[in-house]
Amino acid sequence: MGNCFKVHRYRKTDRDEVFAFLRKAYSPIDYNRLISQWDWKYDANPSNANAEPYILLLKNGTNIIGMEGTMSLRVSILGKEYWIKNFCDLIVHPDYRGQGLSRQVVRQIIADHPIGFSWLNEISQKTVAPLSTSQYTRLLFLFRLMDSSQVIYKTTGSRLLRRWSSLLTSPSQRLTDILHRRPSPVGVTITQVANFDQRVDFLWKRIRRNYPVIVVRDQSYLNWRFVHRPDAKYTLLAATKGDDLVGYIVLRVTEKSGIKWGYLTDFLVEDKSSLLLKNLIYQAIDYLRHERAAIIICLATMHFFRHILYRMGFIPWWLKPKYFNPRITLPDPELQVFRNSRQWYLTMGDGDLEMSF
Repeated sequence: MGNCFKVHRYRKTDRDEVFAFLRKAYSPIDYNRLISQWDWKYDANPSNANAEPYILLLKNGTNIIGMEGTMSLRVSILGKEYWIKNFCDLIVHPDYRGQGLSRQVVRQIIADHPIGFSWLNEISQKTVAPLSTSQYTRLLFLFRLMDSSQVIYKTTGSRLLRRWSSLLTSPSQRLTDILHRRPSPVGVTITQVANFDQRVDFLWKRIRRNYPVIVVRDQSYLNWRFVHRPDAKYTLLAATKGDDLVGYIVLRVTEKSGIKWGYLTDFLVEDKSSLLLKNLIYQAIDYLRHERAAIIICLATMHFFRHILYRMGFIPWWLKPKYFNPRITLPDPELQVFRNSRQWYLTMGDGDLEMSF
């Protein structure tokens, strides 16, 4: 690669130059999204340990030709909290692709941060795989079709097929939901809230040891992630029992190609209560149906939660899988559980997985 390609730490004084590079490297949609997220994602992250976010720039002389960012997170490993990095936003200028230059940046980030994880697509997985001995897991989203008539009409333009599909599917879906519903847990009320308060801190303290590895879900993090994000709107449903918060679910609706998509972005319940989780999900389905979402997408990695979703009509989404790559180079035996993705509690809201749209 020659000595002209050097890796540098980003400083806030580089901002204008970085934005000019990103405009050339990304599509207009992706560029506008990342720029709108920049201050929130990097500078205002409550998990930042330093004033400057950790972002690496690859330069050819004085010109920026590549970048990779890291998003600070706190993760609970066997009940103890650790500061880690979510490696994200890896991009190389189109004129310099195909030369393996991105690996120079990835090597430096791995060397500087012995513990972290990344979400990869098919292309980035092939780039990063040779540089890591960590386990890669191919994860499939789950989906539930809510309105096949909307999907058929938007993809075929046939009003006749749309009407026929609507007559066949909608009543049966709603009847199935009604028949499978169970009474709510005694004394539990589910309401929509504007943000997370200190009650979620108490919930987090009660449940954090239930999962070997889980991103910290306290008031500071959840409000930053789902209330303050500048380019997306989330709906928060909270389950309370008396004065206590015993669970929550975070929803989102977006529109792509004229079709409304619903997302169960994040959820958490006390004591792994299947009854409570089902009630939260059914409330979410009702909300998303009212918003006319045609499809609902979610992610759950642990078998217990996937089994609940299967029973509620969700099935694997085989298109565009994601690869989850937890990396750790620390020798501490107690931390090795971090590299096993099967031990993680993951939803779509973890890291930057759901920040790309």
